[in-house]
Amino acid sequence: RDKILSGLDEIREAADLLPGLPMIRLLEYFDKNWMLDIDLWNVYGFDSRTNNICEGYHNRMNSRIYRNHPNIWHFIDFMKAEEKRVQNIVLQ
Repeated sequence: RDKILSGLDEIREAADLLPGLPMIRLLEYFDKNWMLDIDLWNVYGFDSRTNNICEGYHNRMNSRIYRNHPNIWHFIDFMKAEEKRVQNIVLQ
């Protein structure tokens, strides 16, 4: 957390040297949307620092649905089958 805050301070100091509104707006956006709860997104010190596992699961899920935009009934049927599949994996 401290490293993030000190890094952001360095960025602010460098931004002061740049004329123009875009950098100010970017920093305001960052403060408003990301700095409120640093612990929510900070991965410093975590063993896994990416969402690759989630991406892989979503890719497998999309390939099992067989459609880009399934209707709600097809999606519900898929989710029921997926729940059974995951339960079987957990039981093994």
